[in-house]
Amino acid sequence: MLQAIEVLGMKALEKWPVKACALVPNSSNPLGCTMPDENKQALMDLLVQFDIPLIEDDIYGDLGFDAKRPRAVSAFDKNEQVLYCSSFSKSLSPGLRIGWVIPGKYRDKIEYRKYVTSLATPTLPQYAIADFLRQGGYDR
Repeated sequence: MLQAIEVLGMKALEKWPVKACALVPNSSNPLGCTMPDENKQALMDLLVQFDIPLIEDDIYGDLGFDAKRPRAVSAFDKNEQVLYCSSFSKSLSPGLRIGWVIPGKYRDKIEYRKYVTSLATPTLPQYAIADFLRQGGYDR
């Protein structure tokens, strides 16, 4: 099955000019499905082969019911082509509206786009979350 998916993915990438891939691999809404690790590795291999960035939205990664948190696709990234995004809006409080990105090799582009689109993020909620994290509140 995995080989069939890889072949179809390769054929699609050879046919269409894909600029980026966006994915919610862990506890995806609405069904809560989590992509198996072998599929995450296969996807990363395919994206590396075609030099396609992955925008990984791991907003639900902390909400899984397994004893162990599922691995992110970015765990398989050796070329810094995953833009790993997440937020506290699903796991801590939706009103905080605080998220982050680990942009890999796209850092300069992300910083520029942040600067020209919003310039600043509310400081007080960031400090509150930082303090909460520092004290171990999130882990509890």
